[in-house]
Amino acid sequence: MQPDPLESQGSADQPLDGDVVITSIGDRHYLSVIPHAHRLSFSKYEDALEIAMNWAEKMRVRAWRVTDGDTTSLTTHKPS
Repeated sequence: MQPDPLESQGSADQPLDGDVVITSIGDRHYLSVIPHAHRLSFSKYEDALEIAMNWAEKMRVRAWRVTDGDTTSLTTHKPS
C-alpha cells in the first residue's frame, strides 16, 4: 500500500511537489503543477478553478491560488 501524499504533507502552508497552483496576474489565470514549469492560461478564473479542484481530488493533492504574492490554500480538507 502506497503512503497517502496528503498525510506526508501535514499542514503545509505553501505548495509542495505535486500540488496544483492557480497564479492570477491581471486578467489571466495560470494553472500549473509544482515543480513543473509548464502552465495553462485561462481568461476565466472559474475554468482554472474547476480543473485545479478536479486535479487535486483525483491526484489527492492540494490546490492553491497565488494573487499579488499571497498564497492561499483552496483545499480545506483532505480529498476523499
